[in-house]
Amino acid sequence: MKKYRTTSYDDAKIIEVEVLKETAVSVFIATTSFGKKKEKRETKISGYHQYHDTWEHAYNYLEEQAVLNIEQCQRHLDYAMKQLKKVEAMKPLSGSEEEE
Repeated sequence: MKKYRTTSYDDAKIIEVEVLKETAVSVFIATTSFGKKKEKRETKISGYHQYHDTWEHAYNYLEEQAVLNIEQCQRHLDYAMKQLKKVEAMKPLSGSEEEE
C-alpha cells in the first residue's frame, strides 16, 4: 500500500512510500542494509515526519503547518515591535545614575 510521508524539518517535502504493513501508530517499510533486505518500523507521527493516506492529505498538512508558522512568526514580530516602541518611548531616570 502507498502512503505519503511529509517532512517539514528542513524543507517541506512529500515522498511516496511503499508500506508493507501498518499498526495504529507505526508503519513498516522495506529497506536494504549492506545488501540485505530488512523491514524498518517508523512511527506514523514524529517531530520530523508524518505519514498520510493520500497525497492531498499530505499537501493539506504541509500547507496548514506553513500557515501556522507564518501566524506564529507574525505574533512574534508584533510582540517585538511593541517592545521596541516601549524602549523608544523611555526617558532617562530623574536623579540619573550616569552622574555617579
